[in-house]
Amino acid sequence: MKMIFTANDVAALIRTARTRRGQTQAQFAAFLRVSQSQLSRYERGKYNPPARVINICMREAHISNEAPAPSADDLAQQVRMTLASPDKEQARLAVANLLAAVTNGPART
Repeated sequence: MKMIFTANDVAALIRTARTRRGQTQAQFAAFLRVSQSQLSRYERGKYNPPARVINICMREAHISNEAPAPSADDLAQQVRMTLASPDKEQARLAVANLLAAVTNGPART
């Protein structure tokens, strides 16, 4: 299915990316390596930005302001320490089923 985006969709994406970063137009324009006046035109839907700008804005608009995800090694260590005791069997089973769901593997009962 081919998706069609309007100038207003692209303008909203750019504004969202900028506001997520908490930046003024001048600051965000410098980040994008475009002039502030050009960024203003993009945000008003007057001009179509190049693909490079759209890609950066898509990434920025979808980045969470929360802490980054832990590494697989850090997460594995945390799981080992938290679920090591015998009384955590149900929690280990729940984690095993979650991993099976994520990897499309067989669930454990």
